[in-house]
Amino acid sequence: RIDGAEFDEFISVASENSEVGDEIYTIGFPAKNRYIAAEGIISSHNEAFSSVTGKPLPDALMATTNQTYGSSGSPIMTTDGELTGMVSAGNEWTTYAISAEMINRVLPVIASGDEYKHPVIGAEFRTVSREVIEEYGLPVNHGVVIAGTKRGSPFDGFNSSGGVSDNNDEEEKMDLVGGDVIVDIDGEAINDRGQLLSKLFTEYSFGDEIELVLYEYSGRKKGRSVTLK
Repeated sequence: RIDGAEFDEFISVASENSEVGDEIYTIGFPAKNRYIAAEGIISSHNEAFSSVTGKPLPDALMATTNQTYGSSGSPIMTTDGELTGMVSAGNEWTTYAISAEMINRVLPVIASGDEYKHPVIGAEFRTVSREVIEEYGLPVNHGVVIAGTKRGSPFDGFNSSGGVSDNNDEEEKMDLVGGDVIVDIDGEAINDRGQLLSKLFTEYSFGDEIELVLYEYSGRKKGRSVTLK
């Protein structure tokens, strides 16, 4: 934060060209009166994990740099000096970061003075395993199970293995058998939970309508549209 500064225009500075295996550096200020720098490599893209608030952090970047308490918000830089992510969480082995794609999507809106509205999903998803495919007898080898839905959410009314609730924080209680299996969104095959969440949060906005292809646990294929709230 720069007190008293006025920004008339936001220029995207986050590089979306980093790849798995690239060397990166983090520079943070978690300790009083001293900077801490760490180096590592990008170990994965398009991950999805829960943030400290319990909400999903989609399209996340994982790196091998170690982080300490207070490092959240630190930039992740490439060897060319380009910003490619922002630290969200981590430990002595792994860094979880907001991706450049999300930075470039959200910051221009905030810089213009508006509020960025993430789509509200209101559902918990699990990547389809071989066991689930065999249990359903599905003619597919990919997809994501709707493992729980929140009342009033865009996915309320879908078959859910965990049922409908007013609070889906207790993810460990959700089963993987019985829910609809999403296999396609707007013509793109969905292979896992990370891909699904990354697509929903980086390609769609509040109020967009998406077309889904699903399989019920009975094996019946169906199409359905959803409006993101």
